[in-house]
Amino acid sequence: MGTFITFDVPGAVNGTFPASINNGGAITGSYGDNIGSGSHGFIRAANGSFVTFDVQGAVFGTFPSAVSNNGDTVGSYQDNIGSGFHGFIRTAKGSFVTFDAPGGGFIFGSSFINARGEVAGSYFDVNFVQHSFLRTANGELTPIDPPAGVNGSFPSAITPNGVILGVYFDASFASIGFRRDSSGNFTEVTGPGGLTGQDDPYSLSFGAALSINPGGEIAGTYFEPVAGGNYRVFLLSKDGQYTTFDAANYPPCCIFSSPTGINPAGTVTGLLNDGFNVYRGFLRTSDGNVSVLDAPGAGTGNFQGTVTIGITPGGLVAGAYVGPNDGSFLGPHQSHGFLFQPQ
Repeated sequence: MGTFITFDVPGAVNGTFPASINNGGAITGSYGDNIGSGSHGFIRAANGSFVTFDVQGAVFGTFPSAVSNNGDTVGSYQDNIGSGFHGFIRTAKGSFVTFDAPGGGFIFGSSFINARGEVAGSYFDVNFVQHSFLRTANGELTPIDPPAGVNGSFPSAITPNGVILGVYFDASFASIGFRRDSSGNFTEVTGPGGLTGQDDPYSLSFGAALSINPGGEIAGTYFEPVAGGNYRVFLLSKDGQYTTFDAANYPPCCIFSSPTGINPAGTVTGLLNDGFNVYRGFLRTSDGNVSVLDAPGAGTGNFQGTVTIGITPGGLVAGAYVGPNDGSFLGPHQSHGFLFQPQ
């Protein structure tokens, strides 16, 4: 099957919360302790060593959400100035750039960064409507909501050449995937037959929306309104062909399976429910074989278990787990990190 390595940031007495893994196996996220804000950033290098950091002035926490392939980290931090919520970039050398949302809004939610230094993220305006933005490497920040996204949007990935994937909410609040090319043109990305539901609410907090590999294959989720309704996984090839699957294997009612990453070989990782409100990770190879991933020490109580956050070109999977005494993913909890290397 493969090998698990579990980890916690040294001093993380209140949990380790991995958020992103890059192609080289570096992981970023946040951890909790009882010092200062109590929430700090970390980078775990591929060799297992840790660097921890705080944005200067982050009196209420530092929250990294992604690490680029050249080691730059992006995220948000909280202080007591202005809106209180701001964005940051930490370069691989350890220097910081901070930025704010336009119009008095606040940076909140996951941001993503590519090796060119372009950031795709989201902010809330003064009316608490969520918007997507693109920040160029020279610091220009522009809102990029899809035209039909009248009730908000958020990104979920940015590619090395500036293609952005995300989800928007239309006039009826349906959640619909989008792809924005580097020239600013939008196309919809949905499940087969135009089925929407690209924001599986059970898994969205783990970054599960849309992801893309270098070959242009997109992995996403959609809602199929049958037998109570299921969230299923779709793979959309560059030429528009769909493959769909469920990672769960119990009788078909109220299943959810959501991807969190796809690598160049077409291997998909993600998370599922097991029919008893327990999270489990999964790995699906390009030949259609699905394996379930349960991290050592993962709990089996309500909304405990194992989730994945991404996969490298070499097939290394990163994620988090909540143990039997660590709370619940849908409430206060203290999670731990893991790496899984398939055989």
